[in-house]
Amino acid sequence: MILQKLADVRVRVQEQVKTKSGHNKFSNYDYFELSDFLPIANRELAKEGLLAVFSIVYSDAGIEIATMDILTGEGEKNEGVKFQAPTAECNIKGASPIQNQGGKFTYMRRYLWLMALELTDADVVDQQPNENKESESKQMLATPNQIKMIEGASDIMDINALLEKFNVSEIKKLTIKQASDICARIKEAREAKNGNSSN
Repeated sequence: MILQKLADVRVRVQEQVKTKSGHNKFSNYDYFELSDFLPIANRELAKEGLLAVFSIVYSDAGIEIATMDILTGEGEKNEGVKFQAPTAECNIKGASPIQNQGGKFTYMRRYLWLMALELTDADVVDQQPNENKESESKQMLATPNQIKMIEGASDIMDINALLEKFNVSEIKKLTIKQASDICARIKEAREAKNGNSSN
């Protein structure tokens, strides 16, 4: 039922949203800002008895995940549709840490709304030169939360052996993928340890 309601909302929002007020001067493309569609989206969701709830949580692998749940509270059953994406650090030139955090929240809300409503923006990745794409992929290093999780696991794992396996000299040089693998092993090791201690 909720999927049909969301499908109807998407059609009505897409019919009404026309303006892209954001403009990227560097890559010369227009994009949707929240103010372009959010009032329309909330109004159309409300017509169907739906509500969007945004949150940021950490996965078991230590990755920060932005989540948007489209929910309905009909009767006793609260159905929902979930949209998720890993976050990335926001480094706005001259901004304070709290402003960068606010920027990250705004970006992630916008991207999840675009995903939920099936609104299309410019294909930013395809517009970038290859050298930019390569440098961005190299910068996808372990998140601060992953680093903290790995650093705190020396009691149950040989962290140096894992670093050698991935051919890196220190934790902060791990990629997100490598750190996710280690965090998953840490979780398994902790669960095994806790299971043994309870027996």
